[in-house]
Amino acid sequence: MYAALAEALAEPAQWLCLPGREWPLFELASGLLPNSTAVPGLALIQDEVLSGRQARYAALIGGQPGQPHYWLYESAFLTGRILGEATFAVAKCYSQAGLQVEGSELPDGVVPELAFLSYLAANDPSAEQKFLKEHAALWLPSLGQALARGTDPVYAAIGQLLSDWITRAASRAPTLPASGQLTCARLPALREASACTLCGFCAQRCPTGALVVRETSDQTALVLLAKSCTGCGRCAAVCDTALIRMEPVPPTEVVSDAPRALRLSERVPCRACGQPMVSRAEMDFVIKQIGHPTWLDNCPACRMPAYG
Repeated sequence: MYAALAEALAEPAQWLCLPGREWPLFELASGLLPNSTAVPGLALIQDEVLSGRQARYAALIGGQPGQPHYWLYESAFLTGRILGEATFAVAKCYSQAGLQVEGSELPDGVVPELAFLSYLAANDPSAEQKFLKEHAALWLPSLGQALARGTDPVYAAIGQLLSDWITRAASRAPTLPASGQLTCARLPALREASACTLCGFCAQRCPTGALVVRETSDQTALVLLAKSCTGCGRCAAVCDTALIRMEPVPPTEVVSDAPRALRLSERVPCRACGQPMVSRAEMDFVIKQIGHPTWLDNCPACRMPAYG
């Protein structure tokens, strides 16, 4: 939820152009906060072209120079100062966790703080509660309520959900899932495993490392670590072949802590030196796209002497 809210409050991504019922945020809200008034608000959101969503976002943070309609930074929201005490305190929290904000975004922005909470929720629930108490819960519920009172239906629903979720998160004691208990109600599955090309984009997109690509000397595998999955659906959204789907998990089902291979493929050896190269799945995909030139059978180290 933290990660989905962070994306929803950043510069609009393509999924924000879909109808609200098709958002990962809607499914998360329906499962985790079914009584929130944000849920019917999200359901009413219609699809819109990306430029339209971007215009909404620009209007959201617009206004006079130095006086936006909504301050999306903790220090500015609480004190009216862009670079205040909270800015540096939050940056210190990131540094202590071995993290830093990329680009020019200020550390106490709503997006970095929500992304940091997503990281803490997966790695250190007690630190999550501490950060909520000292920073996020001091201003994000109020920001959410301010958005909810606004005239834009898209960001009003997102704001209400932000307020409800942070309030709920801050009120619960830090707990860890019991053995075999999931933190989400759905898990990624492959509709047709043999068609997966093992491109690895889903693993790169996964915010918690629940999907990983692992290689041995003779095999490549797409592995699911179910206990780390938050059900965000970003792996399914990025899958070019639309093979990944999010499947519901029965509430009574106990899921093993052991890694589960969703796709296995042998690795292709280099014709010259015999060292393993890419997986057969990746090789077949490349051959389908460009044909089968002879240099493709050699690893990069052997390719240059033979064809360079």
